[in-house]
Order: sequence, then C-alpha cells, then structure tokens
Amino acid sequence: MILLEISKRQNGSKKSTLLPLPASQTEMDAALDAIEAKNWSRVKVCCLDCCAPALIPHIVNDDNIAHINRLEQRMQEMNDIQRSKFKVVLEATKTDSVLGATNIAYTLDEYLYLPQYTSPEDVGRDTLEKAVGELVLRYVNLYAYGEALIKSQGSVLTDRGLVSRRDGQPVMTASMSASNEMKLE
Repeated sequence: MILLEISKRQNGSKKSTLLPLPASQTEMDAALDAIEAKNWSRVKVCCLDCCAPALIPHIVNDDNIAHINRLEQRMQEMNDIQRSKFKVVLEATKTDSVLGATNIAYTLDEYLYLPQYTSPEDVGRDTLEKAVGELVLRYVNLYAYGEALIKSQGSVLTDRGLVSRRDGQPVMTASMSASNEMKLE
C-alpha cells in the first residue's frame, strides 16, 4: 500500500532502492545496506505510491520510517470500507503529517462518515424531513439550512460525503489536538 524509494547521495552519485511497506526490521536494515547508509537520518525518503494519495507529500523526507511503517501496518488491517472512510477523514481533517494520519487510522471509529450527504442541501433536507415532514421543505432554503447545520455540528462536507465526530467535537479541532498529543514508539 505504500511504496518508498530510499536514496543516498555519496561522492556525486545516487544510490537508491525500493522499500514496500509494511516491512520487517530485517527488510528495513537490508534497504539501508543496499544504499550503504548507516541510519535513516542519512537517507532521502520518497513515496512513489500510496493507497491514500493525500499522504504522499507528507511521507516525503519523513525520516521516521517506524511511523510510516506503523501507519502502513494499520492500513493493511483495514477493510475496503474502513480504508475509504480513512481517506475521506484525512481529507476532512486536512491532516498534514504521518503522525496525524496514524492517529486517525487508530481512532477511525471516533468519526462518522456519511457518504449519502454530498451537498448542504442533502443535509438540510434530511434533517427537516425527519423533524417536520415533507410539506415544509419547499418553503425553506435547504442549502443555507444545511450549511448552518454542518457548521453548528463542526462537521466537514467533502466531495465524497459528510464527516463528523461521534463525540460532537468539531472535526478539525479534535483531529489536530489528538494528533499533537499522540506519541508513538
């Protein structure tokens, strides 16, 4: 799911190798040996492919290969539905680090993903219809009402659906503070 190219410049030439993740410690050590590097701080990491394309720019030059590998291991454990939800939550939270993405991957159940809502009008219509029935719908600006609902709930509407938090906290605030608090080994 994540394919890395690791490289090292030495004496004007570049040595590189591919490292598909997840990888065992032995495989990671072999990749370092292949480019004659002693540790990860001396290599350039480039993400060539990732099942969550939003992560690619954040993986580039992240020298903590253990964090990247841990994220990949978690993504391997996800089924297709969870993986789709993960991608949408990454987009909604605007996560900008491997550590933040890993936090989301391990706390994915805290998020609600509602793909049936693709516009503020959908949100407004569904909410009003449940509360007062169909009759009132034609007299209400459903788009504006839906936008107000999304904002008041701290939700984020993406191209692929609505993302909310189960605890009622705003999507952006909760993900940013949680990713700042998460500590990985």
